[in-house]
Amino acid sequence: LQPLEPPQRPWQYMTMDIVIGLPARPNGNYAVLVVVNHLTLMAHFAPCRTMIIAKETVRLFISTIVRLHGIPLAIINDRDPKFTSRFWQGTWNQYSTRLQFSSTYHPQIDGQTERTNQTMEHDQAVGAVLVQDQGNGVQPIAYLSKKLHGAELNYPIHDKEALAIIIAFKMWRCYLEGRQATVYIDHYSLKYLKTQPNLSRRQVRWIDFLETHFHYEIMYKPGHKNKADALSRPANIAAIQ
Repeated sequence: LQPLEPPQRPWQYMTMDIVIGLPARPNGNYAVLVVVNHLTLMAHFAPCRTMIIAKETVRLFISTIVRLHGIPLAIINDRDPKFTSRFWQGTWNQYSTRLQFSSTYHPQIDGQTERTNQTMEHDQAVGAVLVQDQGNGVQPIAYLSKKLHGAELNYPIHDKEALAIIIAFKMWRCYLEGRQATVYIDHYSLKYLKTQPNLSRRQVRWIDFLETHFHYEIMYKPGHKNKADALSRPANIAAIQ
């Protein structure tokens, strides 16, 4: 595989992937086509079904991306059968677009679409893991996951990440109350949740709940090292991770 030359304009190169396993919508969609601008990292999300064929993928791509940004010079994707079908290859040859194949973490992709997928999946649900260390390394105690519903789906990403912390503390209050806890999150700005100058009423309520019942600190941990938003207990009960 040869690295791409630096793009001269936005949407000249793009990465593409399909995220599956999302909560089903009334219209039957439970997957999302994710297309990321290789230069600016801007992303588009198009709801779809998992078992879409190449023809439907092309139609979705053209209606979502091409009508806004034109035809790209290159589309980068991992080796997925959807993109290797004869119809798909013929369609992009017709548009003078070459389909480049790469693994998710190849340098010319830099995991852009994968990281976008992780963020988008957090947009639908939250999760956590409670772990402890009793001298034999960190061991899991319990797992937690929750789909977001109603107004929660409209929260900004900062609040959705904070909501994961609140849900975890409420779920495992019997383990965490009265003990020192460290919260590991993959959303960097949440490090400053307690000290940010402008708080919404919702954030004030959350912080009041945490400050009233728990002793905790918030630490940043990159997503590729953190399976879920995490609370780490350096004492007896070690973490939510």
